[in-house]
Amino acid sequence: MRQLFLDKSNLVVKEVAQPLLHEYSVLVAVHFAYIFEDTNLSDLDTREGFLSNVPHKVKRVLEAVASQAISSKNKTMAHPHTALGYSCSGRVISVGKKVRKFAPGDYVSCIDPGYSPHTDLICVPEQCVVKLSNKNKIKDASLTTLAACALQALRRAKIQIGERVCIFGLDVIGLLMVQLAKLAGCTVIAIDTEKSRLELAQKMGAHATYDLNQETIVRELDLLTERHGIDVSFISATSEAYFSYAAQVTREKGKVVLLKGGSPHLDEHAWQKDIDILLSNDISGGHGFFETSFSDMRWTDNRNMLACLELIESGSLEVAPLVSHEVTIKTIKQAAQQLEENSSVGLVLSYDQSTTPETVCAVSPHIHSSSAPAESADTFIPAVSDVLRVGVVGAGEFCQEIVLPHLTKLKNVRVDALVDIDVSRSNYVAKQYDIKNTFAKQEELFSNNLIDVVIISSSHTFHADHALRALKEGKAVLLEKPMVTDFSQLQRVYSFLQKHPQIPFSVDYGLSFSPFAQKIKKAVAQRKTPLIAHYRINRELANHDSRMQSNMGAGRIIGDACQIIDLFCYLTDAQPVSISVEAMHSSRDDIFPTDNVSTQISFSDGSVCSLLYTTLGNVGMGADRFELFYDGKSILMEDYMELYGFGLSSRFNETVTKPDRGHNAFFSYFLDAVQQDVYVPPIDIERLHMVAEITLLIDKLACEGGGKKEM
Repeated sequence: MRQLFLDKSNLVVKEVAQPLLHEYSVLVAVHFAYIFEDTNLSDLDTREGFLSNVPHKVKRVLEAVASQAISSKNKTMAHPHTALGYSCSGRVISVGKKVRKFAPGDYVSCIDPGYSPHTDLICVPEQCVVKLSNKNKIKDASLTTLAACALQALRRAKIQIGERVCIFGLDVIGLLMVQLAKLAGCTVIAIDTEKSRLELAQKMGAHATYDLNQETIVRELDLLTERHGIDVSFISATSEAYFSYAAQVTREKGKVVLLKGGSPHLDEHAWQKDIDILLSNDISGGHGFFETSFSDMRWTDNRNMLACLELIESGSLEVAPLVSHEVTIKTIKQAAQQLEENSSVGLVLSYDQSTTPETVCAVSPHIHSSSAPAESADTFIPAVSDVLRVGVVGAGEFCQEIVLPHLTKLKNVRVDALVDIDVSRSNYVAKQYDIKNTFAKQEELFSNNLIDVVIISSSHTFHADHALRALKEGKAVLLEKPMVTDFSQLQRVYSFLQKHPQIPFSVDYGLSFSPFAQKIKKAVAQRKTPLIAHYRINRELANHDSRMQSNMGAGRIIGDACQIIDLFCYLTDAQPVSISVEAMHSSRDDIFPTDNVSTQISFSDGSVCSLLYTTLGNVGMGADRFELFYDGKSILMEDYMELYGFGLSSRFNETVTKPDRGHNAFFSYFLDAVQQDVYVPPIDIERLHMVAEITLLIDKLACEGGGKKEM
């Protein structure tokens, strides 16, 4: 499969693996992709000099770094080569098993740069796709996403019939707004610096057009509006000059809508009258695997796309003049130069359909049914050399921040393969760590003898299936927490491990391997009384993360609190006998039951351990606080940076500048154990089963509103 990338300011075409099909997604063979200068090709700069040779978006990242305004999470997203793409159309090849709106053979238009890079085969959530009724309009439909962006801006302004609307910047979205505002019954004024675009706007229905360089533009607009001023001004292109003029010509109590999140300087003109300044994102955000149902998201991206597609198919919204010419993947570089030199609005990238795959089975490769391969692996296949060959499934945040930085420091370990559904991300990470092989499907990892160990850090709901597939291929498996996300997965994994106890397998419950946990374990080992322990987790609730996690089958208890349950089991060395759960239930949509839970676990030795998990606090208070009481002694641990013992020797106290949560020690132990003649697991199978069972029970009781369970 071919994909278009921006690599060090140059357009390059690379062969990448075919994307995976999720159960809620649609696999589309792309026929046409729309490319426009302002979003895609303005990133190309041929001028000399360091900054001039860096894409505009990368420049913004560099500027943010210089001002110390970028987080570590944002840094990981600044890829040296970026997959290009925004709006495209094509034919459905296959659908996930839970997709109901589409079928193979449907002609569709697709949305979002996060899912639709310029490749000839893409996989997108069904909410990011709309169906064409007329396949002859498939080329025009490649602009549907951009029309939806323009429509979203008009909706933000709540324009009404008869209003005077001024559009500053006639890029593709600005020109589409000209037509949509005209269709809405508005008087449309268009402003730009390019004569060709002003002429195009006039043909598309603009009542008047003005060159921004015209000195009398403010006076002309004042006369045109009978000195009342413009009702709504839209700034489609980022320019302080545009904003300055918009502030002058917009009437008192009028509106100025900024597209693309611009942040202009507010000059004196902006303070001379009361003006509402509105921001309109390229897309509204109402799309993804699970479309939001919030009342303030009445017009989701999907609905906007449907509305625009109907206008395109009926001919009410004319998009053909916005396409200067049609190019292929082989002529894209020359077209990019022409696009910039000719000041064209945009072009269409056409993909050869002679190699398009036929309709394939609509079953997600991620999810294995009951007809999974037979359990053929009875023994672990040891490493053939002194160097342990590792393959990683999932190139997300955990892989980039924890797994790969540690593995690259080990002398007897080499990462030879990386698997991720996002081929752009996997290529970026592989380039960073000099990983030779990248795949989009984990099955490709086992097609030949490439690796000895698989480290799985994919989406939580797929952990069990990916682990079982690797185990059945005779690979050692280290699994990022959690081990499972439901009881059926637990039964399958536990049953396999019981039948094959010698295959190296473990789950990264690294907290019990942290230096502070080891120190606490040593202190409580000779205790005379049971333990009273309380662990508080204070996490930040961001971007409705819990809603998405719950939809994917793994909420915060399953995905995060499981490691604390393991820590309790490790410190008590006892069996749980009962669980009590109280969960917060709120009418708010952004508070899920498993976000705020109080749990108490009683153990067979009399110990009582409680866990308070909350997302309601402020992270400035700290994320982790652990208190233990026993034998007239107390221990306090804060964020794995501070450790204090009361009634213990002063040598027990310790403060560090960087938290150590035990991941490195855990990885080192596991990988060393794999190379031994007899595998000794870092955590035995029974404890893994016990932790998973307790975690699932707590999650179940929390979703039911709380309760108690005897073990």
